[in-house]
Parts: sequence; C-alpha cells; structure tokens
Amino acid sequence: QRKLLGTHPLVIMLRKTFKVAGGVVGAASIATAGAYYFGDEGTKRSLTFWCNIFPAYLHYRTYQLLDRDLGIISSEYADEQYEKLHEKYSPKVKHIVYSMRGFYLKNAQTMSTQDDFVPPAYMKWVKDTQDNVPSEFSGTEAREYVRAKMKEELNLDFDEVFELWDDVPLGVASIGQVHKAVLRSNGDVVAVKLLVPGIEERFRSDIKTLKSFCELAMPQHVSAFDEIEKQFLTEFDYVLEAKNLSLIHDAIMPTWGKLVKVPKPYPTYCSKHVLVMEYLSGVKLVDGIRAQYAKIAEASGTTMEQMEAEMIAAIKQGTFAFKTLEQSRQDRAWLQWYCAVNDYLLNPSNLWKLCYNYSALRLMYGPYELERTEPAVDLSSILELLCKVHGNEIFEHGFFNGDPHPGNVLLLKDGRLGLIDYGQVKTMTLQERIIYAKLIVALARDDREEIRRLHFEEQGVRTKRNDPEIGYLFSCFYNDRDSHDVCRGMNISNFIDFLEAADPMVKVPDAYIMASRVSIMMRGMGKAFGLQLRISKLWEDEAQAFLKSQGIKY
Repeated sequence: QRKLLGTHPLVIMLRKTFKVAGGVVGAASIATAGAYYFGDEGTKRSLTFWCNIFPAYLHYRTYQLLDRDLGIISSEYADEQYEKLHEKYSPKVKHIVYSMRGFYLKNAQTMSTQDDFVPPAYMKWVKDTQDNVPSEFSGTEAREYVRAKMKEELNLDFDEVFELWDDVPLGVASIGQVHKAVLRSNGDVVAVKLLVPGIEERFRSDIKTLKSFCELAMPQHVSAFDEIEKQFLTEFDYVLEAKNLSLIHDAIMPTWGKLVKVPKPYPTYCSKHVLVMEYLSGVKLVDGIRAQYAKIAEASGTTMEQMEAEMIAAIKQGTFAFKTLEQSRQDRAWLQWYCAVNDYLLNPSNLWKLCYNYSALRLMYGPYELERTEPAVDLSSILELLCKVHGNEIFEHGFFNGDPHPGNVLLLKDGRLGLIDYGQVKTMTLQERIIYAKLIVALARDDREEIRRLHFEEQGVRTKRNDPEIGYLFSCFYNDRDSHDVCRGMNISNFIDFLEAADPMVKVPDAYIMASRVSIMMRGMGKAFGLQLRISKLWEDEAQAFLKSQGIKY
C-alpha cells in the first residue's frame, strides 16, 4: 500500500499541500517570535496553537481522506497509522493543554466525560484534567490576590472577613480555584472561589482561535460553538454566578433537599473575581465510588486498576457490554450478598469472633466487633437521581447547570449528593421547554415520525438535505442515547463524522445545545462506570409533568 500511495496523484497533491501548510506554519513561527518579542499574549497563544495543532490535524485528516472519503487505503491500514499518530501527538497535545490552560484545558475536561470521545492514548491524561490540575498560585499568593480583590471591588478587609484561611486549594479548575476558609462574623465554614488573573482574556483569545479552526476544518461545529462560547463567557463574573447559585438553590432544595445539597452563596462577600459560598463536606463522586470499588476489588482478589484496564481494553475491542440501571441494581444486590457471605462465613477472623459472641464469654468480657466489607455505593440510584434533578431544572424551572461534569458532583458525609459550580446556567423560554419536553417524550416512545417532525419543524434544525433518517439519529444521539442501535458500532468521534458526511449541518438552534450537552455529560458519567443510560426514559416523567402543567396532553 505504501508503494501505491507514493505514486498516486492525490498523494502528490497532498504532499504539495503539506509544503504549503509547512510554509504557513513557518511564517506563523516567525510571527510567533515577533509576538513573544512584543508581548502580545493573545497572538502568542493563537500562533502556538496553529504551529502545533494544525500540522497534527493535517496529518490525521490525510489518512481519514484516503480511507473514509476516497477508499484508497484500507481501514485496517488507516487504523495502524492512527495509532502511530496518537502516540506521536498525544504528549505534544498534553503539553499544550497544561502549559496554555485556558479554554484548551476546559475542552480537555469536557472530553474526559466520555471514554470514547478521544483515543486511549489521549484519555490517559485527559481524565486527570478533572481533578489533577496544578495551581497557578504558590505559597500565599492566592490569599494575597483575594485580599487585594476584596479591597478593590468590595472595600472589605480580608482579615475582618476571614478568621481562618487554608492556602492549600480544595480544587483547581480551568478558570479558577477554591480555598477553604472560616468567616469571622459567625464561624461559618465557607468555600472561596477565585478567578485566575487574566483568564478571561485567555479564554476569549482561545475561543476566537478555535472558532477560526472550526470554520476552516470542521464547519459543521461552528453553530454549536457559538452557543457554547456564549455560555462559557458567562463564567467570568462571580456576582452573576452567585445569583445563579441562589436561583438554583431556591428552586431545587425545597423538593430535592433530602437527597441533594446546593451550596448557598454569601452575596455580601462576592465580587467579579471572588465567590464565597457554603462549604460542603465530602469527596468528589468519582473518587468516592473508586475508593469503595477498590475495597470490593481487593476483597475479590484483584485491583481497581486491573478492573479498569480490562474494561478499557474491552471497550476498545468492542466486546464490552454496558449495563442498564436495572442490571446495575441486580449486580449490587448480588455483590451485597457475596460480601455478606464472605464476611460471615469465609473470613476466619470473623468465624471465631461469631463463636465467641454467641458464647457465655461475651457476657463476661463483652463482644468483639466483626470485620465488615463496606456496602457498595448505590451507583444506579445516584445516577438516576442526578439525571432527574437536572431534568427537573430544565423542565419545571427553565434554568439549569450546563456543565454537570463528574468533578462538580460530591458524595457528602450525610449521604446526600453535593451539586457545585454554577458558572454556566442556561435559561430556556416556555416555548422552548414545551418543544424539548415533547421531543424527550417522543424519544422515550421511540416515535420516529414525531422525532423527525420535532427535529426539523419545531426545533428548526437545518441540514443540507434534511435527511429524515439522519435527523432521527442526530436527535437520538444528542438528546437520548449513544447505544449500538444509534451509533451502529462506531465510536462517538466516527459517528459524528458519519452524520456530517451523510447530511452536512447547516443550522442547530442555540436553545437546545446546552440541554443536549447535559444529556451527553450524564451519559458519560454512566459510561465511566460501565452503565448505558437512556436519558429520555429518565426525563420522561419530568417532561410529561411539565406538559400537563401547561395543559398539553401529549
């Protein structure tokens, strides 16, 4: 195949294209040097992207063109080349993401929510961006930054507001970081979120660069990118986030307060760069589940790492069988039974303790505490609850968190789920909610004709050919499920490419993009633990209740 490729006219043309691209990159490198000299950070960031990422894109795109578009090379040969490219470019992309941070880091965090969004060579480090990002501050710099901003923006004295301050951050995100503190006025323990200096300018520059890249390389994503851009740019005002937090808190807590906790803000201490809110004591959902499953794995004679490696290998080979929520409940019941049998009948230490506890010696010297395996997290109930709370936000209230990635969910010590980070709150109008509720109900019923009608006529999606089958698949994938019957055995990236090749996107209405994003993130959270969620089934009751409240029988 290599010999044939060398003389093919298209390959000769591609070589010339690479020479031109090389010239462009070379010119960009010279411009980069000038930008560094003159200190223009936005230009530096843009040119760093074009000099490093665009050549990688061309390399990948060449094999995609020769394989998928033209059929000159076999898919097997293309896959071999892709694997080599993954190993070549993954370390470079990682370096770019961690050194430049900004929107590139935010994108990596989004990609980390679905195990098949990116190849394993990338996923190895992309997962770490959820909770393993180094701080841009050192020592007491964060404290002094908050001190300066509170004085500048609120005319408040740091030492009069806070009695205690922990210089070690609770967490570091793409635009800021969070510290634990204690209020001097009432002793309340609070979480203080601070905006990284200059991050808004970096994000704006990065988004402009990526939008230009999409216009050149992936025009089908431009309309969706516009809406995501609008939402992301609301994250840089913590006064607005405090208002959003109050809005969600007051809407959710009266109904769901026994099961979830949304922190309340302290508006008096909030400014554009500093957000003070109630501290929630717990661990990140993923960490909590991993810790418990690690104990179960140990009791079963294996390790969590080994279990994860086997799962990833099976997903890659297409042999992994994702489970439903009901199957997960059944597995948990079996696991509980297995652990009980292991604890009481197979553990030698517990056997003699049991004998002792049922003997007369217990009355004289007291009982022994038995060793018990900690019960497994009720993963199916947790995911079902998360989905239903977000469905309630969308349909009943019309405003919702557009960024519910796993790092924004906590397992609290009191057993509830903590829902944090409301920088991206999206609002939907009454009519938009009615249309979206109908779509969810139609998806739950798998009413194909109605799904197509809603997709094209009521939602107003426009494609080059308005192909009914592609419209159905598009609506299923973005709002409901990514199971085999929809994706046809393709991974997510290839499936999205398939949709675009079959019927190129012209317009996706802004109103529904963030709701679709919530659906995708919820499913990604499930797939991280081997579960296949069908969002329409989990949102159907909320959607129907909302339609009924509007006097609509559907």
